[in-house]
Amino acid sequence: MAKKGIPAEKIIEMLEAKAGFVTDAAKGLGITYQGLYKRIKANKKIQSALLAINEEKLDFTESKLIDQIKEGNLGAICFHLKCKGKHRGWVERQEITGAEGEPLVRTKHEVVFVDSKSNPGPGGQS
Repeated sequence: MAKKGIPAEKIIEMLEAKAGFVTDAAKGLGITYQGLYKRIKANKKIQSALLAINEEKLDFTESKLIDQIKEGNLGAICFHLKCKGKHRGWVERQEITGAEGEPLVRTKHEVVFVDSKSNPGPGGQS
């Protein structure tokens, strides 16, 4: 059951209380998440507030990652390098080769469509 006319400020307050999780905020407001998404899409003020909430969450989680890096957590260090150090070559690459390291050979494939009524297939059954 959708409630019409919930003020934008109340929606923003609920989004803040629910850390930007739209489904949880919708439940708190007593509306469907689809209804809340429609309100967000239609209101620049709510969009801006949700963006700010999500950016604040991202800042917080990045700070926790940095804490782990400072503690010497190798997984956190590698993750950070793979995400932020790509321009310095910190990327994982897969090298795909043919058998025994040989280069892959491109082959031409042909697609054939078969009419099952005129060609019943193996065993004479379709």
